[in-house]
Amino acid sequence: MSQMSNQTVLFNIKYCDVCKFGISGILMERPKLLGFYTYNYENYAPAQYVKYFKEPQPQDYPLDLNEGYSTCRFREPSTVESRLHLPLRYAMSSVEVSSTSTLNYHKRSAIYTGRRVLTKIMQWCYEKKFDFHVLVSRYNGNLYMAGDRSWEGIPSNVHHKRFEQLLFADSPEKPPNCDEPINENITQSVLHRCKLGNYEILYAGEAQGIISEEKIENLDDMEALDKCRFVFTKQLWANVKDKENKFLTYWIQSYLSAIDDIYVGYKSFGGFVETPIECMKISDMPRKYSWDPAVCFGFLNYFLEQVEQLMSKVNCLHTVYEFTFRVRDKATVYEIYEGNSDKSFIPQFYADFVARGSPMETNDETN
Repeated sequence: MSQMSNQTVLFNIKYCDVCKFGISGILMERPKLLGFYTYNYENYAPAQYVKYFKEPQPQDYPLDLNEGYSTCRFREPSTVESRLHLPLRYAMSSVEVSSTSTLNYHKRSAIYTGRRVLTKIMQWCYEKKFDFHVLVSRYNGNLYMAGDRSWEGIPSNVHHKRFEQLLFADSPEKPPNCDEPINENITQSVLHRCKLGNYEILYAGEAQGIISEEKIENLDDMEALDKCRFVFTKQLWANVKDKENKFLTYWIQSYLSAIDDIYVGYKSFGGFVETPIECMKISDMPRKYSWDPAVCFGFLNYFLEQVEQLMSKVNCLHTVYEFTFRVRDKATVYEIYEGNSDKSFIPQFYADFVARGSPMETNDETN
């Protein structure tokens, strides 16, 4: 049975704090691509293909985003095993990440997480509607962070997946295949690493495809893939009211994915994109809105510092601190679940790896 404390406030965010984050000087280096994978519900494998972005021609409009709904296979709920699968598998196989010399030389702690978790944290200073939770474990000076599990069978992304289907093809020479049934459980994921202050962060997130007139033959060459022009597509209601917050989310997701361009389609109430999709440069977006990227970087670094200090004496893969980010009072609170509990999220394959005596087990503590 887990032992749970009462909720304790870690910190509150006030306007003056937001200003401090913005002038902290903390910057995130451009992420580096470490791996490219195909995901088929709980199964990851090195990617054998990449999708190619194809901009619709005038005669292609309107784009009907409703097609495919009746035959769509909606996303299944994720399991604990899949939440940190890619960064932890990489850590197990990579001498560079797991060796003591690399991390101690740079005096950096390793953070293993997902892009969705980082996005939620980075936009927290500007969040006005929704609370969210982050689970954190600490072992050997490194932090492991997981978010909420995916929604169970809720068809929330049908328009998004249909829009993606209309814009990506199997090769630069072919048009998109728009007749194949949509399966939200089949997608592609990328693994990135970036450096922020004293932290080295490894995280995974979904990928859509690239812009290229030539077919990529070698998908095992990560350095070459890292130089490819990856792209995101997004669809929004034409009368969307929370545009500023939406584009903050898109900007963070794109920055974390080393993406320079996103293509946005504005759909009517009936689910049709009737006007040409809009290309937006990520570098131009901050100038159009009131949010500040420096605040996002500064707050993420601040949160990691506070967590690392709070959990400085924790050295267990199963003990979990659950952090709740509350909108109503801009407070971040936490509860502690000691030992194995229903909050524990480290997969068994990684726990077994550590128990056998991994190279990471000899790391010095970095508090």
